[in-house]
Amino acid sequence: MAIDQTYLNKIAKICFRDTADEDYISARSSYRIGLVEPYLWSSLHAIEKYFKAILLFNGLSARYIDQTKNEKEYSHDLLTLLETIKKVEIFEIKLPDWADKYFSYLKEFGINRYLTKDTFTFGRELRHLDEIIWSIRRYCQPPNTFIESNQIEHNPNRLRLYGGKLEKLINGDKNNSARQVLIWKNLYFGKVNRRKVTYKPLKKYIKTPIQVQQGTIEYEELSNYIRI
Repeated sequence: MAIDQTYLNKIAKICFRDTADEDYISARSSYRIGLVEPYLWSSLHAIEKYFKAILLFNGLSARYIDQTKNEKEYSHDLLTLLETIKKVEIFEIKLPDWADKYFSYLKEFGINRYLTKDTFTFGRELRHLDEIIWSIRRYCQPPNTFIESNQIEHNPNRLRLYGGKLEKLINGDKNNSARQVLIWKNLYFGKVNRRKVTYKPLKKYIKTPIQVQQGTIEYEELSNYIRI
């Protein structure tokens, strides 16, 4: 029996889009205070949830890659999620030309939460995160409410999703700490249409203490204690 679309829309909004909004704010906060791993982890999950919300809003499974078979799951595979979204006929998703490389970067390092391999930031992540979130999130609504608009693309702060958590923050208490994190140095979300922001970029290289190669005895022994 097919699930009612109105019910799916409710799940997409509350369980996926709203929690993705929180992950996005968490990622910005972590970046601002120089925490690389939490930034990458939250960024990955924010984008993953936005992608899955888009699928649900369009009546598609956000769990299984093959919509006809309950077998392989998407998990954190952003590029595979995007490939499914591109097949939605009602719209053509528009993303920056560097998006695929950014998704690959997050897919590799976003799940490195135990620092089992070296990780790094290259300094442009916050600007990339803000732009990619804005580009994806605009599709996180029922397809009959989505409106293509060049004016919004030139004035990104005018984008408003009905019932959106970010929108409520932007229009709410100016002393709210989550709101302050959201609009800090943000070219895409806020009441003011900013043309330029400046901040100290986060450039870090963090080396893992794990120095064993896959296939060696040392690797197999360590695998009994932690997932490498």
